[in-house]
Amino acid sequence: MLFGSQVLHTGTPWEKMGCYLVFFLAAIWLGPRVRRLIPRVRWWHMAVLSGLYAGVVLLMVKLSLTRVPFVLLAVSVLAVLVGISVAVVLSRAPMFDFMRVLGSRTLPIYLVQTFPMAALAAIVMAGGVILPTDAATAVPLLLCGAAIVLALAVYRRFAAVLGVFTVPIDSWAAQPRKAVREQTEASA
Repeated sequence: MLFGSQVLHTGTPWEKMGCYLVFFLAAIWLGPRVRRLIPRVRWWHMAVLSGLYAGVVLLMVKLSLTRVPFVLLAVSVLAVLVGISVAVVLSRAPMFDFMRVLGSRTLPIYLVQTFPMAALAAIVMAGGVILPTDAATAVPLLLCGAAIVLALAVYRRFAAVLGVFTVPIDSWAAQPRKAVREQTEASA
């Protein structure tokens, strides 16, 4: 909340890590529930959520609410719901099968993409090039795409090395027997 409302402002890319830590923690706790709800998502959920998100963002900008505590957090929660619903709907379309591959590689993409994206952005910024608006709008998408491709290449090269994209010792990630039993009963 403090980063999102710019009470804590560092002016560095690491600020976003503070901003979005809440989503990482929420994913840990809410992930199983969300995965159970995914099969129920339909195209109209995506449409309603997208429309609601667009309206809320327009209202937030129009009323200059971006620095009000919890506003960006609430809008970001809505954005995550939109992202999940869009991903689910698109993943069901045959022409978007490549998204399944990306979806199965989210950990390496998440772990690696920040560094090349920050480096590529720094190179672009250091060049002092002023781009037309249309080109400048495409730069973040291109940087993101390049960072994802690089992250997947790093994963391909180092996936077999224990501890790079896996837990180095299996017992560190083992669930207690009670949790395994509860999970098995819940899925039955």
